[in-house]
Amino acid sequence: IEIVFNNHQSNISIEPQATYTNVKDFIFIKENHRFVKLQFNEIIYIESCENYVVVHTKDKKSNIVRSTFTDFLEQLPAHKFIRTHRGYAVQLSFVDNIEPTELQAHGFKVPVSASYKAILFEKLGIN
Repeated sequence: IEIVFNNHQSNISIEPQATYTNVKDFIFIKENHRFVKLQFNEIIYIESCENYVVVHTKDKKSNIVRSTFTDFLEQLPAHKFIRTHRGYAVQLSFVDNIEPTELQAHGFKVPVSASYKAILFEKLGIN
């Protein structure tokens, strides 16, 4: 019986498992007592506020999320968002203009510190 069982097991072809890349274009944030899907392309910038993060979106709505700024920023795609200040990060595609100490992104003014300016310029391709 064992020989038949082993022969049967060896004749079963095992199909390779398909690999899926988990590329998300959204994040779920808690709003009151429910989780709401927020598309990355809707986020203009994020702002730190102690133990909370304020997420500013295209529809001029602000969502408050209980999270540290660094933890929340790590959940966002690094190729889309860049830190501009100790407590601010902006989506690169919304940057309209850059002044010495701030930038404008979709009508919002976001501070830019000297320590993050070089990285911002590099990501935007500014020499």
